[in-house]
Amino acid sequence: MTTVAKAMPVDPSLIARLHDIIEPPAIGMWPWAPGWWLVALLVSLLLMRLMQYAIRYWRRNAYRREAEHALCRAASADFSHPSEQVSECLSVMRRCMLAIHRRKDVAALHGKNWSNALKACLPNAGDFEIDARVLRLLHEGAYLPPHQITAGDAAALLAFTQHWIKAHRR
Repeated sequence: MTTVAKAMPVDPSLIARLHDIIEPPAIGMWPWAPGWWLVALLVSLLLMRLMQYAIRYWRRNAYRREAEHALCRAASADFSHPSEQVSECLSVMRRCMLAIHRRKDVAALHGKNWSNALKACLPNAGDFEIDARVLRLLHEGAYLPPHQITAGDAAALLAFTQHWIKAHRR
């Protein structure tokens, strides 16, 4: 038994009375769902931790920045003799070593022990060779008479000191 539905005639007045579907208001962004609060909290904690690491890194390397400034002043200063520049370079390296190691381990170092300690702080210390002029100044530069120190010696020590300050490890 099959029935065929007959189409009803459409009354134009009925179509005129039809209205569109009323949409609900859009869901607002505020207040946040609990998951978004958790994401915001985790991002805040991550940013605070990154700031903490950045500040710690900045403070730990303050001695290095100070040494670089002192070397810039020593390089541009008009010393009456190269021995003064050598003395300044040796002083800067000594201050750096005192900043990164205990005073009792560094203060008494001199001669070959001093140059070995400086070399040990460099990465790839076994592959690095110190120039003979620089080595002589590291061993006995503080005690040499001024007439035995040349401008070339002072320039070589200045270059080594700049390299050491930038490259050494804590």
